[in-house]
Amino acid sequence: MATTHLVGSVGLDDAEDVFRTAAKHVGGSLRRLPDGERGERDHWIGFQYDVLCSAEGIEPGPVLERTPGLRNPEVRLTRPVAEISLPELRYRQHAETSYALLRRLKDEGTVPEHVRFQICLPTPIAVVNAFVPAEAKAAFEEVYERAMVRELERIVAVIPAGELAIQWDVAHETALLEGYGAPWFGDGDGDVLGSVAERLTRLGSAVPEAAQLGYHLCYGNRDRKHFKEPADLSLLVRVANAVGATLPRRIDWFHMPVPHYRTDHAYFGPLQDLARPEAHLYLGLVHQMDGVGGAQRRSDVAAAVLADGRGFGVSTECGIGQVPADVAPRDWITETLDICQAVSTPEHRGLAHDAVTVAGVVTVRDTPGATH
Repeated sequence: MATTHLVGSVGLDDAEDVFRTAAKHVGGSLRRLPDGERGERDHWIGFQYDVLCSAEGIEPGPVLERTPGLRNPEVRLTRPVAEISLPELRYRQHAETSYALLRRLKDEGTVPEHVRFQICLPTPIAVVNAFVPAEAKAAFEEVYERAMVRELERIVAVIPAGELAIQWDVAHETALLEGYGAPWFGDGDGDVLGSVAERLTRLGSAVPEAAQLGYHLCYGNRDRKHFKEPADLSLLVRVANAVGATLPRRIDWFHMPVPHYRTDHAYFGPLQDLARPEAHLYLGLVHQMDGVGGAQRRSDVAAAVLADGRGFGVSTECGIGQVPADVAPRDWITETLDICQAVSTPEHRGLAHDAVTVAGVVTVRDTPGATH
């Protein structure tokens, strides 16, 4: 059976609702399960603005329109960055509460025991790029990265690493690499990709070996739209390969988006150059608008490109926390999950014991509890 990946946000009532609903609709194909990022995390990193402003030396600043139609608050620094110490970032608090709930649901048999608790964390670049003044970004990034690594250490102190899967959400990096905004990093030759890879490698190295590690390579998700429609997967493959070339530990998965209208070989072609074969590939080819049939068409093309046998699992392009205003959230989300499950259901038998064909996709079996 192919596996389903939930990127992070799920627009249901709370973590228990997310756990129970996901277990019911895609439990048979899940290997990891996020808590849906409800409450203050509903707008991804938005709550980090309040966290930053709670530190001594940081206060609310102006609201700026950096791109047409997109207004973002900026912090104001009232002391040198070197004198600023950030508080807990609050990801540990949410993780500890949700893990206790997931543990209870496992004990009662609602969630399969092998499913790991997936925690999705933003990269420091995301928070710094969103909220910090341009002149302070370089210095402040170091402060925030240290705080995020401490946050991860706090998480591992209260949740067994062997039950964890840590996902780094990589979105602002993609925007900067695509020319949206001005990077504050990169050497004299402007090697922004190398600098991004260096940062993602440090973050990956901070994840304990016993935990799984994945990267969600993203083109944004505002009102269920990308900041730019990717020309193809070449940039994301370059990012994945750059990280893979420098990160010594195991990478368990990469996730990449697939726009609903891309059923051409050119979009998927760069996947032929994807390195690190142990890293499971998840393609965000499930779209509620065209159901199982649309996902099947995109799967067929991807499988034809990956004819060398590298398999992939299925997912949505990004989280499913943003639901169209004219539909019932629960119906929209459960229908989306049902599409994932349908595409992940074996249709053909008789292949080698370590592979199955799913919706035209030859997929390496992802054994429960195994590491890649």
